Amino acid sequence: MGLFSECASSNRILIFIIFIGIIILLQLVKGKNLLILTQSDETSGDNKTVSNKDKLVALLTNQVGYSRLYNNQIGDYCWQPLADVDINLLRKIVGRNELTKIEKENRGKPVLHCYRIINKANRHGYSNYNPCMHNVFKFTGYDDRH
Repeated sequence: MGLFSECASSNRILIFIIFIGIIILLQLVKGKNLLILTQSDETSGDNKTVSNKDKLVALLTNQVGYSRLYNNQIGDYCWQPLADVDINLLRKIVGRNELTKIEKENRGKPVLHCYRIINKANRHGYSNYNPCMHNVFKFTGYDDRH
């Protein structure tokens, strides 16, 4: 029984991280300026800000430079946007060619179903914090919505 509760707990943490990533992506795609990260170059003293494009690419590819963003179970999943995300705006921010390349790399990866933006349970009791792990499907492209 203890092993089952540990698995359920780790799944909830995984789902929470995916949910937060989706919310950040949705806010970025809608043009809001979240999480402005400043990085200073100690040699020149210049401040550089990370662009929305850089943040989106990091979340879509699970890569920051040459390092993986997530090294746990979430690293195996990729993001499938909900129906209210404008894919053309996403292409405009990231770049058509770069998004096509990311899309090809993600093809076939598992995607966990996102119920809705808010964490309101459906009629079966499942929500983003308590997902049905049977609602996993394969990524086929950003234009294909489930």
